[in-house]
Amino acid sequence: LTKLLLKMNPKAILLKPFLLILYKKVLKSECCQAVIEDLHFWSVKTYGEIKPEKQFFLSKMLADPKFRTLFYHRFKCGLLLKKVLPPANLLSIRPNFTEIAPGGLFLVHPWCTRIGARRIGKNCIIRQNTTIGTNGRPGMDDLTPIIGNNVDIGCMCGIFGDITIGDNVKIGAGTILVKSVPDNCVVVGNPARIIRKDGLRVDLLL
Repeated sequence: LTKLLLKMNPKAILLKPFLLILYKKVLKSECCQAVIEDLHFWSVKTYGEIKPEKQFFLSKMLADPKFRTLFYHRFKCGLLLKKVLPPANLLSIRPNFTEIAPGGLFLVHPWCTRIGARRIGKNCIIRQNTTIGTNGRPGMDDLTPIIGNNVDIGCMCGIFGDITIGDNVKIGAGTILVKSVPDNCVVVGNPARIIRKDGLRVDLLL
């Protein structure tokens, strides 16, 4: 993919040397391990296998605004780079607030998506038109959700307030959550209901 981009896009030819320098800086930075694990996670989700890190980094930075948004959240870059290789439109991750575990976030069509969780665990998937943030009450701007490991969030979801989403949780499309969800659950609807827990069918109103 990187070779194809370089053949088709003259801008990519100009940017490749700069991105190689950037990659070397990343390897020496505090966020190196997080970026490497992100590359592995995105590679597996995209291709089903781990691709060579340097080439995959170049291809994602040149062609994928979603990945760039996550990268800029981890690695503080200048405004010039963000102007030349901008983050995704209508996607935001709350800066200097949201803590994302290494290899913690894969974004699927994340248009009109706002991510303001306090913390996101490993192997989380978030889809389009989803908002994660405060419940809107005065003085509670920092009381936003904590997302556990292996959480799969469908499109058009709302997750609000000082709540915790447990590990291994699937959240169906259109679900609105204002209460915590235990581990190993499938939750759907508004008001939200648990329809599967620990592999068993249930019907529990949150």
